Amino acid sequence: TEEGRIFHAEAERALEAVAEAEGSVGRRKGRATGTLRLACAEVMGRLHILPRLPRFLAENPELSVDLVLSDGFTDLIEEGIDVAIRAGPLPDS
Repeated sequence: TEEGRIFHAEAERALEAVAEAEGSVGRRKGRATGTLRLACAEVMGRLHILPRLPRFLAENPELSVDLVLSDGFTDLIEEGIDVAIRAGPLPDS
């Protein structure tokens, strides 16, 4: 149908846009690239993250990690944090 052809054309454009976006962040190469901003509590970072970072970075040579160690509240958006590791009880949302 005509509607099917229109849908197909729009879906193809959407998939091409996704492929282009993935390529711009290194996914087409099959490896992580750029800087990863990771936030976690100081104790978690010192005991669990820092000891594992050398191996992780050796396995991902085109990636760098900006580790933010803080026991206080971190605004993930404002701080530009990509990944945050948190532990503890969750408040009722």
